[in-house]
This record gives sequence, structure tokens and C-alpha cells, in this order.
Amino acid sequence: MSLLNAKEWTEMFRKIGAFWLHDGNLKRPHARLTSGQHSDGFFNGGIVCQDPILLDQVCFDLTLRLRDWSVDFNTIDWAIGPAMGAITLADNVARHLSNERSSPVLCSYTEKKTGTGKEMMFKRTTLKPGDRVLLVEDTLTTGESVEFSAQAVREAGGVVLPWVAVILNRSGLKEVNGRP
Repeated sequence: MSLLNAKEWTEMFRKIGAFWLHDGNLKRPHARLTSGQHSDGFFNGGIVCQDPILLDQVCFDLTLRLRDWSVDFNTIDWAIGPAMGAITLADNVARHLSNERSSPVLCSYTEKKTGTGKEMMFKRTTLKPGDRVLLVEDTLTTGESVEFSAQAVREAGGVVLPWVAVILNRSGLKEVNGRP
């Protein structure tokens, strides 16, 4: 059973100032996303990640949701997300998955390739061919960062598993390139 449902998590994030929606007043600021798009709301995963107790609860809940989807934790070798937002998240999700299966799930993150704009790569991690990777992300808006991380995993010889663990899905998407 989950700690909180989606509505309760959203309210918790609003209460701590990690999530807000624009009220429609054009004189008030709005968010410009890393994609360059404008948004009527914003989620600051950094506020969640700086609180180890809250982050632990969020990652435990993500692990339970993966179990609800019948994900076999033994098929996960790595939890990986894009820098910067998912570094701490990947570490904590990997720890919860490791505890659930009593063997290590490794964690890492992808970083932007120098001079390429948005493409991602591994600068500090080496995957073995065939390593199976669960992608994690703090906020899903367009799915672009997740997809760039997936490409980096494939380029490194890894296998992208068919799920994405996300704290807040603002996109309305039910899947990113076939991954729920």
C-alpha cells in the first residue's frame, strides 16, 4: 500500500513550497522550463531531495508503486536519472530496491554532453553490456530528459527497462516512448 495517493502527495508538495500552479493572473511570474517552454506550474524536486526523511518516504512510495505494476525487482541492475534533479532520487530508489530484494541495485546519473545542448552521456559511470536500467526522474513535463538519458543508456550498452519512476508527472503522458 502506498504512503500517500497522488492528490495527497501534491498537497504535501504544495505545503512545503515544492509545487505551485499559476493562478491565471498575467502579472504574476510563471515558469520557463529547461525545454524552453512556458508552464502554468512548477515542481522543485530539489526541495524534496534536500529533506532526507521526505525523500525516503517518496522513494519508498515509488518502490511500492513499481511493485503494484508487477515490476520484478530482480530485473533491475541500475537506477539512473538525468543530472541534476535525479541524482539523489536515483540513489534513494536504488537503496529501496536493494532492500526489497536483498542485493544491490546500483545508481548513477547522466550528464549533458559538452557542447551538444541537451544530449546526455555517462561521464563517471561505466555500464556493462546488457545492464538493465530503471530510469528515474523528479519531474516529467515533456519526457525529453528521460529520453536523452535512455539514449545514453543504450549508447553505453545498457538495456532500458520498460518503466519510468517519477515523483511528479505534470505531462499528462501515460508513457514515454512505450515506458509507463
